[in-house]
Amino acid sequence: MWKEYFPNAEVIGFEYDTNSVSQARETGHIVYEGDQALQQDLEHCNDKYGPFDIIIDDGGHEMGQQQISFGHLFPLLSPGGLYIIEDLHTSLIHTDDRAGSLTNKTTLDVLKELDIGHLESTFISEDNTTKILETVKYLEIDYTNSKLGYSGEWGNQCVIAFIIKHD
Repeated sequence: MWKEYFPNAEVIGFEYDTNSVSQARETGHIVYEGDQALQQDLEHCNDKYGPFDIIIDDGGHEMGQQQISFGHLFPLLSPGGLYIIEDLHTSLIHTDDRAGSLTNKTTLDVLKELDIGHLESTFISEDNTTKILETVKYLEIDYTNSKLGYSGEWGNQCVIAFIIKHD
């Protein structure tokens, strides 16, 4: 799907499920097998294929997964790069299993604070918090999904964030 939006890009997938990885590789896709909640997997993928100009988190819906990925990968993004987080509608489902046992802050809460120059998450290190605050150039939270023309089961609740890094 992402190849349709970025036809000239080399698209690298990141997938946890072994069967999905195998199926994607059989069709010629480049896929790194790893867990987005593990910083070492994210770092190894970046070491192997990065740095990235665009990162699209269209993966796990748990707050820890989204925040760990953003906290670790945004600082590694190429200058001027774009970081997109899909499926932020899960932040609108305030249940303990979605927010995780370590935090009551949803990813949407964290990004709203980032938009006003503050960043606090139990999933993001102090060092990466500083790097993110120093390098965010632009942040937009799209509640209507007009950017990608999405219409799915969540309708207008499929929230997407677009974050651009300084050059």
